[in-house]
Order: sequence, then structure tokens, then C-alpha cells
Amino acid sequence: LVILCGSSNTQLKVCLDAGKSRNTHQNCIFLYIVSLMSKHSLWITSLYVLSQDNLAHVPSRGLP
Repeated sequence: LVILCGSSNTQLKVCLDAGKSRNTHQNCIFLYIVSLMSKHSLWITSLYVLSQDNLAHVPSRGLP
């Protein structure tokens, strides 16, 4: 099963695509998540979403 993760955060997309970040603690967490995904036959892939189209990012749509 592949889970599509949409984000307007370009750094998140870069880290997901590369499978790592420059932060040691983030890498430890990422490796743990990957081990769980592997155990359950899951994978996360990323998709860039423009900020104004990101439903989770209310401020970018001019809403309070």
C-alpha cells in the first residue's frame, strides 16, 4: 500500500524523497517509521502542493 502525502513544505518533500535529513534526531525517527512501514508493507510518497491549495494551511488562504 502506498500512501500519498501532500505538503506545501518543500523541505519535508526533499527529506521524504531522499529518505533522510541533515538532522540526526529526525533521521532516527525517520528510520523507525521506515522500519514500521516495511513491517506492514506500507510506503509513503510525497507530492508538492501549492500553499494556496493546501487545505491544512488556513493562513495561506487568507482565513483566520
